[in-house]
Amino acid sequence: MLVPSIANVDLNLLRVFLTVVRCGGFSSAQADLNVSLSTISTQVSKLEDRFGVSLCQRGRSGFALTDEGKKIHDAAQALFAHLENFRATIESTRGKLGGELNIGIIDNTVTHPSFHLHRALRKFHNKAPEVRISLEVASPNQLEQMVLDGQAHVGIGFFPRRLSHVNYQPIFNAQMELFAGREHPLFRICDDNISIDEIAKCSHAQRGYVSLDQTPDLHRSFNFRARAHNIEGLLHLILSGEFLAFLSTHYAERWVKAGTIRSIKPEMFAYTSTYELIRRKATQETAAASVFMACALEAVDSHFKT
Repeated sequence: MLVPSIANVDLNLLRVFLTVVRCGGFSSAQADLNVSLSTISTQVSKLEDRFGVSLCQRGRSGFALTDEGKKIHDAAQALFAHLENFRATIESTRGKLGGELNIGIIDNTVTHPSFHLHRALRKFHNKAPEVRISLEVASPNQLEQMVLDGQAHVGIGFFPRRLSHVNYQPIFNAQMELFAGREHPLFRICDDNISIDEIAKCSHAQRGYVSLDQTPDLHRSFNFRARAHNIEGLLHLILSGEFLAFLSTHYAERWVKAGTIRSIKPEMFAYTSTYELIRRKATQETAAASVFMACALEAVDSHFKT
């Protein structure tokens, strides 16, 4: 069987396929692709027909790549990386910044006192007004996959795991503390009168993308009864008065001042999260991405400042 030549339609279908894999399934990819489930299924089926292999298993048993699907997924990642290298070469040859800059960032960093993404975006746009900017908010795992897939040139967030093909550059810290809502039984009790056992027995909420083996040892005895994949979701759970959860202090400050949430025993449970700027290793960086990287680092008041 002859290997089919790659056309524009194939590139579009491969992007759909990469998104499905990154999201972990067809249903999860709907929001990212902004199309119906049936459309995604049809597009992946077209790609399978085009290559003459089954790419994935889907159905009640869940989503999983076939052996052929894994090979094509790896090849597609390499293909888009080469396309990025080609664009970078063309840009440098033209002597001007153009094309696209795709940035991925974790949610609710806008309130951090030492990181000012808006300043980086303003400076970058002034230097490269012809570059089209795309900014997407996603979870750490999604950001890493977006960088690996070539869908994002740069990612900014908190990354509990380490991937061998990703370069991690620390840029600032955030103080994380345990919070209770005004309706919670511990809210009006002095920290000195709250025991560790009492806190451990309470219902806790955690970030959906952080596993227990990625948290401080003291937190692993907590009774986790809820989860949220973004910080705003955790805040809703805290405000319910039913759950304790960790928030960054810069994000929580507004609700602390309003008296609707409070930190619980910060001297014991607080910890520091390091936020990092990530990009794919072994890939020639586009000129636009290099300029933005410099602008992003300049937008941090100082390294590791909380």
